[in-house]
Amino acid sequence: PPLLDDAGLFEAIISFAEQTDLVLVLDIEPIAGRRFGPEVERAAYRLVTGSVAAALHAGAPEVVVSAMVVETLRHADAIGFDAYQPPVLLLEAWLAEQRNDTETAVAAYAQALERAAQAGLANHVAFALARLGANALADGDARRAEELERRALAAAEEARAPWVAALARVELGRVLTAVGDLE
Repeated sequence: PPLLDDAGLFEAIISFAEQTDLVLVLDIEPIAGRRFGPEVERAAYRLVTGSVAAALHAGAPEVVVSAMVVETLRHADAIGFDAYQPPVLLLEAWLAEQRNDTETAVAAYAQALERAAQAGLANHVAFALARLGANALADGDARRAEELERRALAAAEEARAPWVAALARVELGRVLTAVGDLE
């Protein structure tokens, strides 16, 4: 939306929250008054609006939208595991998808899956599995996509992450439809 380009991510999210039929609990003060570049802001805005759409589809009563600013995206390997790595990798993968760079997206989702599993971030594991499944389906591997989406759904339900579960259900529906079309 023009507001995103003109006023930035913070104002665009507030405006979106005022227009949606779903209750949005906003915890976005860290981004107030800051600009992050058009590609990052568009990606973050799409992530918020897509998540809200999935939550609406799932019948969620409300959605919490949180934002944080990570000044240093990755620490040197010598420092050790970076707790921010899984979400950053997920964002990198999603941005690669937006550029139609499937190879980079799949590699980043796979790395995010590994790092999220190491850190015990079940909701991030579920999201990475769901996106890997969607990419497998796009690549024509419906059986692999079905297995990934079922794992994503189980992980999302275990993590009590309804928006990820909704995404996995939608993606699993696409896979099952494709499998039906193939047989």
